[in-house]
Amino acid sequence: MIVTKIGYLRGEGGSWVPAASPDQLEKAVHDNLEHLGLGSLDIVDLCPGGPDDASLEGSPATLADPRRQGLVRHVGLGNASHARIARGVGKPPTSSASKIATTSCTGATTR
Repeated sequence: MIVTKIGYLRGEGGSWVPAASPDQLEKAVHDNLEHLGLGSLDIVDLCPGGPDDASLEGSPATLADPRRQGLVRHVGLGNASHARIARGVGKPPTSSASKIATTSCTGATTR
């Protein structure tokens, strides 16, 4: 089983920069598929960037199309407060949710 994390990109000097716009998330899915040489991803953990719930708004729904296309089997939410989980679950249906320290999500390999 392969789990990837999306929602951040590597910035200058090795920093992590939030990248959770719909276009960035779709690109991250396709980049992960290409980089890993896979036709589909088992789980994509969405690690929204930013301290407020607005950074999650619309992000899980962005992954509905890749799920319908069979590119993503399950969607998870990382770095998620209870409020974020409540807002994100079901848009599309999420398979996992966890409270992950920011450093865990920002340690993701997203290109």
